[in-house]
Amino acid sequence: MPVLKFAKPKGKTLASRLSGVSCPIAGVTWNPSHEDRARVQELLEYLESRRGFHRPFNAETVQFLISLIREIDGRLKDEIEKSHRPTPLKESLIGMQAACERFLERTMRTQGMAYKLEVYYATCLGELRSILGLHIARLACAYDIEVPSELLAIIPRESEYAEKTPEPVSQAKGASKPASKPKSRTRRSPAKGKA
Repeated sequence: MPVLKFAKPKGKTLASRLSGVSCPIAGVTWNPSHEDRARVQELLEYLESRRGFHRPFNAETVQFLISLIREIDGRLKDEIEKSHRPTPLKESLIGMQAACERFLERTMRTQGMAYKLEVYYATCLGELRSILGLHIARLACAYDIEVPSELLAIIPRESEYAEKTPEPVSQAKGASKPASKPKSRTRRSPAKGKA
C-alpha cells in the first residue's frame, strides 16, 4: 500500500487558515529576527517530539498525558522568560502556556473521582490541541517556517469557503484602467433668505 505524503504548509500559505486571527506575515508585513525564527523552529520540533500530545487520545494513559502537558507547560514558561520584547512569538507563547495551565487545572480537579472521565479528558485535550494548533499555525505563518508533519493534524484546516486573495493585475501598456469611484452626491441645503 503506498504511503500518502502531505505537503507541509509553510509561512504565507497558512494565512488563509487563520481566519479571524491577527497574524503578521513574514516578509510581507514585517521581518522577523533570525534568533526568533530559530527559537520558533526549535519549539515546533520540540512539540513534534512530544508524541502523546498529538496522537489519538486512546493511545496514551491520562496520567501520561497530564505529565506530558505539565512538561510542555514548563518549557513554554522558560521560553516566555527568554522573551524580553513584544513579538508574535511571545504572544503565542503566552497563549499556549495559558491553554496548558487551563488543561492542568481542569484535569487536576477531577482526579480521584470514581466515575469514568474519559470523555471529559478527551474534551479538555481536544480544546488544548485546537488552541495550540492555532498558535502553531500563527507562528509558522509569522516566521515563515514549515510545520512539522506530526503537527499537521492539530493545525486549522483550510476552509473550502476561505476567500482567496486575487492576484494583482499589472497595468500593461494599453490595458484599460480600473473604473474610478463614483463621486458621492451631497444634498444641498436650500438657499437662505428665499421665501
